[in-house]
Amino acid sequence: MAVAPWAPAFAGHHIRGYVQPLQSVVQYLATKDVLRRLMDTDYRDESQALELFRVLQDANPNIHFIFAAYEDGRLVINDYLPPPWVRSPYTPLV
Repeated sequence: MAVAPWAPAFAGHHIRGYVQPLQSVVQYLATKDVLRRLMDTDYRDESQALELFRVLQDANPNIHFIFAAYEDGRLVINDYLPPPWVRSPYTPLV
C-alpha cells in the first residue's frame, strides 16, 4: 500500500499543532515566580499555583494534569491523590 506523498507533512503538522500549545504552557509556567517561591521549603501556600494550573487546564482540553514536583518530595497538583505506594519523583529507585 502506497503512502500519499502529503501524508508525512500532514502528520508533522498535526503533531506540531498538538505539541506547540503544550510547549507554550510549559514556557509560560517557567516564568512564574509563584512556582519558584514554592521551592523554598518554608513556603507552603500552594493556592496560587493550583489556581494557575486550573486556569491553564481549563483553557486547554489536551491538558489533564499540570504539576510541579519539588526536591523535598512535595507534589503540587489539582485533583490528584497518589496511592500510598507511589514514590516521590526525587526518591532514588535503587
